[in-house]
Amino acid sequence: MLKPNPALGLVRVVIVDDHPWVRLGLISLIGAQAGFLVCGEAETAQQAIELLAVSKPDLAIVDISLKGDIDGIELTRTLKRDYPAMPILVLSMHAEPKYATRALEAGANGYMTKSEAPEALISTLFRILNGEIYLSAKMAESSST
Repeated sequence: MLKPNPALGLVRVVIVDDHPWVRLGLISLIGAQAGFLVCGEAETAQQAIELLAVSKPDLAIVDISLKGDIDGIELTRTLKRDYPAMPILVLSMHAEPKYATRALEAGANGYMTKSEAPEALISTLFRILNGEIYLSAKMAESSST
């Protein structure tokens, strides 16, 4: 498993979510983890696109529902086109498998529901940084039935 090494640099993360409290919680959770740094946050796809051009993160966490004309699925598609090597975790309140399928088809490296335990987020970030595709247990269970 990849272990971020502060001596080699921090894993830089951008958070894109339209809810300030969610962003704050993610910043707190990720910021408390050694080896990670939240280098920016955005509430719209347009803000995210502008932010990524400047901040050059190693990883993005994107919500499906965003303010503005572009949702998280389209944002994921755009980010994968512009930054194909950057892992993207879609984090959403939607527990229906169709959302996970759409996210993965758009190029996401993982799909996690917001109802999962907070401590699962960090292990999921490690997994997608290592090149794995992550699908929350609830989504994997639904897609196999």
